[in-house]
Amino acid sequence: ELELGVDLGLRGGRASLEATYYRKNVSDLILDQELPSSSGLQVMATNAAELLNEGIELGLRVVPLQNDKINWYSTINWWKNTAEITDLNVPSFTTGGFGAALGTFYIAEGFSPTTIIGTPFDTEERRFTIYGDSQPDYQMSWMNTINFLNNWELNFLWHYTHGQKVINLRRFLADNAGTTPDWNNDANGDGTPDGLDRPGEGAGRFVADAGYLKLRELSLYYSVPSSFLNNFSGGAVKDIRVGASGNNLLLFTDYPSYDPEVSEFGSSAIGTGVEVAAYPSSRKIMFHLKLDF
Repeated sequence: ELELGVDLGLRGGRASLEATYYRKNVSDLILDQELPSSSGLQVMATNAAELLNEGIELGLRVVPLQNDKINWYSTINWWKNTAEITDLNVPSFTTGGFGAALGTFYIAEGFSPTTIIGTPFDTEERRFTIYGDSQPDYQMSWMNTINFLNNWELNFLWHYTHGQKVINLRRFLADNAGTTPDWNNDANGDGTPDGLDRPGEGAGRFVADAGYLKLRELSLYYSVPSSFLNNFSGGAVKDIRVGASGNNLLLFTDYPSYDPEVSEFGSSAIGTGVEVAAYPSSRKIMFHLKLDF
């Protein structure tokens, strides 16, 4: 693994920049190798692949405002990662998902292991059509802490992803039931509802853009002034902090389902980009009360 980075301090500590580049080669990946039926076994685990991960991470921390009334600390992060199978000692294969007709993942030399492929056939070399990658082209986050009027604290975190695809099989289920919102439309004017036309379109009808902008965290807290606590409790209560916080409060996306940040296969390294009517990320609102004696 090679990792290079630089940290820069600017404006007397009011701003700092971090930049990192990494390149990691992973060898001896364990895959199942098919064996001749005469061996009495079906597959044997073997060290059959090498993987290259390469990426960039950038971080900018700034203090836009700092005075007696307000202190604002802001951090912007940008990062991307690309992966490629550089050596494969078993035949190329598909995995994850529910078959090429619905969209699946392609494990082959020279490809990302999260490449999404499916029917129809593209060329003899690749066999299947390549529809994209379940890994984002890049991601960004914007985290802020604002202290104002001496006793208030506001925190929020936005998260943005761009370029990833998801195999959205909720649409497959809805088409089969005739309940897709556009099932009765006739986009090509052939007199056949779109819901009946789609089965001939191949797996691409299920692969959807899944980029999003999400307000991942938001919180507001108030600390009761110590002078008031001393007069009110005679010093028995040292600190009172009250507030409210929320997670996943806002989502902006063109993804044609509830939430692109879901997966039928949990946190599996391959297959995280498959949705089969999964429950969306929970939206939570919590209230806080902290007492120190």
